[in-house]
Amino acid sequence: MSSALIDRFLGSIVKRGQLTLTLASGKTHTLGSPEEGSPEVAIRFTDSRVARDIVLDPRLGAGEAYMDGRIVIEQGDIMQLIQLVRANQPWERGGRLKPPPPSGACATVPSSSPILSMKPAAPNATSRTIMTSATTSTA
Repeated sequence: MSSALIDRFLGSIVKRGQLTLTLASGKTHTLGSPEEGSPEVAIRFTDSRVARDIVLDPRLGAGEAYMDGRIVIEQGDIMQLIQLVRANQPWERGGRLKPPPPSGACATVPSSSPILSMKPAAPNATSRTIMTSATTSTA
């Protein structure tokens, strides 16, 4: 994946605070600008797939790459990295989060779901409704 693409992608996210990114090729990018109260974090990608994984699915790609040791934090720590990203997200600047689902909201799952039993599904299995209060009733 092109270093210009990951630079543009992360550059669109990090405006306040500073993120120094070292790609697996050794090329270094500095994104954002130092700001009082914002962390300065340096990370290194250990392989070329990390940039692709992050661009395709930022939360999952970054999380899995970090857990697999493919993103190494060279300055700061994981909490400072999260703080840096969250400080630059629109909802942090006065936007609103989605409201929680109404109480009593429910989801329908097959009665063969491993949540309900460990038995294999019958050919004409019925569904059960699971309430958020952890009670079940037959549909």
